[in-house]
Formats: sequence, structure tokens, C-alpha cells
Amino acid sequence: MENHGPWNRNTHYHPLLLALTPAKRALDVGCGTGLLTRQLAPLAENVVGVDLHGPSIDEARASTNAANVTYEQGDVLTHPFDQECFDLIVSVAAVHHFGAAQGLRRFVSLLKPGGRLGIVGIPASSYPRDLGALPVSAGFDGGE
Repeated sequence: MENHGPWNRNTHYHPLLLALTPAKRALDVGCGTGLLTRQLAPLAENVVGVDLHGPSIDEARASTNAANVTYEQGDVLTHPFDQECFDLIVSVAAVHHFGAAQGLRRFVSLLKPGGRLGIVGIPASSYPRDLGALPVSAGFDGGE
């Protein structure tokens, strides 16, 4: 398994998603530079990574030599994948970019009957709540 340093907390969840294999055709949504996509390669007959960010897709392509892996630059919500064409879909830290409800509907349409879905999101941020409390905790009383 590739080591991308302790700063990449997403890799902690990769074994959970890899445990959903074997698969004939797998889709890695929000694949970024292809780390999880490459880890899926020996466990699936065909793996597709999709991501909006062109430079990440370019890096993924340059870093991958597995013949059964392809990368697509595009939006998973509108990319012209065939319906029910994947038996495994995984996504790490990407669903918040396009919305859970919309994403889940799309994933269901792409999964074959009996297919498996593994999603790792990011926890709800407390930043807005913390920022809202800042004036009170800093001693501001509402402008007086």
C-alpha cells in the first residue's frame, strides 16, 4: 500500500472499502490522484476513477501502470456512464462536493442489482458554530 504520510487521513478508511471487493467493475468517485483506484486494481477486473480536477486526473494517469484502470475527468452526476454498469462504487471525501441525496440517486442508477456501495464522508464541521460563538467568547457583547 502506498504511503502518503500521516496528513492523509483518508487512507485510514481504504481497507474498509477494499474489503468490499472482489468486483468485476469498480468506480472510484472523486478519485483525485488515484491512490484508492490503484489499490482496487488487483481486486477488480476493471476499475474506473472519475474526478472533476484535471491536474489530479493527469497525475493519476501518470502514476498508474495497471492495464485494467482508466481515469475519466468529469462530473459523476452527468458523466455518460451506462446504467447499472458497476458492481462496486466507492467514494472517499467527495460526496460533500455534490450533495448526498443527488449522489446517492446517481450511485443507485449506476450500480448493478446486488452491487455494493462504500462511502466515506467528512464529519460535519463545527467551524460555523465555533465562529458564531467567537464574539461572545472573546468578550464582545453585540456592539455596545
